[in-house]
Amino acid sequence: MIREALDPSAKNIAMLITPGNGAEIQYRTSAAGSTSYATRGGLTAPYWVRLTRTGNNFAGYCSPDGTNWTQVGSTQVITMNSNTYVGLSVTSHHDGTLCTATFAKVSLVSLPSPWLTADIGNAGVTGSSIYVNGAFTVFGAGADIYNSADAFRYVYMNGSGDCDVMAQVLTVGNTDPWARAGVMIRETLNSNAANVAMVVTPGNGVSFQYRTNTGGPTSLSGSNGTQAPCWVRVIRSGNLFAGYVSSDGTNWSQVGAMQKFAMAANVCRGASKPGQIL
Repeated sequence: MIREALDPSAKNIAMLITPGNGAEIQYRTSAAGSTSYATRGGLTAPYWVRLTRTGNNFAGYCSPDGTNWTQVGSTQVITMNSNTYVGLSVTSHHDGTLCTATFAKVSLVSLPSPWLTADIGNAGVTGSSIYVNGAFTVFGAGADIYNSADAFRYVYMNGSGDCDVMAQVLTVGNTDPWARAGVMIRETLNSNAANVAMVVTPGNGVSFQYRTNTGGPTSLSGSNGTQAPCWVRVIRSGNLFAGYVSSDGTNWSQVGAMQKFAMAANVCRGASKPGQIL
């Protein structure tokens, strides 16, 4: 549960497992207001539950294995204080009767500063990102990073000028042969922004791709046969952009030709995924 205060009527959102009614996400969007909920039947403990908060957007998920997650209900917008209570909740549903629940593998994770995360475009299902032991895991939906507009989950930091962005992609979920995970330099957070990315796919190797102007088409150069785990990298020097791939993070091969196009000095750069990454 994420709860704004310890008052019994406080705003809150919770992702719960019941003995007889499956998984349930429930939320109170205003103090002393009514509580709403959505359920997913047929599930019993042991089961994984998860809540994510991005700004005032809250989403709940459940999983049989802690790896493959299904969103329960829809993303909720709740205006809640930055300082909240986060933890484990149990109710017996009967006053005066104790209910015992046992929790394992509990974690509370957030992105280290200055990293930020957001869905770009209409991703369909709210994504999220966690950072544990030096690795990012990015959960992203969205149709693609391609054509004239994108829909994906982005983990990024704001920066200016020349940059060299690299990462080792350990896994990328095989939701589609063209699911993509990699590194990106992006002019803005708009869905149709100019950008350059070096990505790895489950079924079509690696691609160096770029949109040279806002709302324009996306072009790419590919190299089949490479799969995760591998290293990907994009380099910016002025208005020159290049993409590279490596098996060891030391010896790099350029993918496609260097591209030259105008991009603002202040940009967003980081890891992208439509459709887990680092």
